[in-house]
Amino acid sequence: EPAEVVASPWECKYLYDAEKLTAAVTYYVSGAPGGAGAVDVAVGGRRADEATVVLEPFFDVRFMSDPTVPGSLHARAYPETLAVSAGDRTVCVRSPGAQFVRKGREVPWEYRLGTGERVRKDGRLRFIPERRVVKSFYEIRSAGRSATLRFACGRTLQEALKRLDAGFDRNDAGRARAVERALSDGPAPLDRGVLLRALGMDRFGMSVGDAVVPEAGDLWQKSVWFRDAFEGLMHNYRTIALTGGTSKMKQALLASFDLQDDFGRIPNRLVPGGGEQRPDYNSADATLLGFVLCGLVVRDTSDEELAVTAAE
Repeated sequence: EPAEVVASPWECKYLYDAEKLTAAVTYYVSGAPGGAGAVDVAVGGRRADEATVVLEPFFDVRFMSDPTVPGSLHARAYPETLAVSAGDRTVCVRSPGAQFVRKGREVPWEYRLGTGERVRKDGRLRFIPERRVVKSFYEIRSAGRSATLRFACGRTLQEALKRLDAGFDRNDAGRARAVERALSDGPAPLDRGVLLRALGMDRFGMSVGDAVVPEAGDLWQKSVWFRDAFEGLMHNYRTIALTGGTSKMKQALLASFDLQDDFGRIPNRLVPGGGEQRPDYNSADATLLGFVLCGLVVRDTSDEELAVTAAE
């Protein structure tokens, strides 16, 4: 059990304390497009110089609530890099200077948040845990006081490797200060919850081409719902604009305009699964809300490109 846990919108740090060793394990989620991040381990104490950090990543590569099939996973080892795929979907991990030792196993695993479904118990709403079987392929060993394991996900091996190679800037404290200044300068006093939600939005969303559309709902809703996303952006428009999110709203709008059908309708959602996501035009609200949001952005930015695209 960790002695202490320190959480922020972009990372979670677990602190461990043994008799002659301490360890800080930080799980970091990047704000760069796509799924990427890092696990950092730092060892301290009197015997830290004698330490070897051993990491054993477990994999569960699947689409949303599909069954977990450990036997469907295929691993490929490269210099300092491991790629694990289920079909085309791939997760890559990399640890510079580490030794990869083949030693795989399958273990039962509990996802405490499950698929996002909840039940009322003892007067409180609680997430329903979900149990799966996950699989490892290698131990990753780094001699010394520290180790870093970077990871990236992609719809293909090439996409995952590209994200892994791209790296990411960890100027999160600077981003937090910029958001805090922007919200503090407004007419209303700064609310810490608003600050944390604004920072959290940097990390989460669904990719549509090169654009990132905010997630629309519970954990299980890992698909693009333009109608719900536009409504959320409108309700939080001022805060998002103040904290530098106008360009992301524009990109989400342009992505939705590219998907308009012959009648000019924006899809309510993109149905996931298989290869490309299929547009579903089962609501008129998405089109109306999209153009209202677009009007707000054009009004405040005089963005000619967005105005012309919306009018075409």
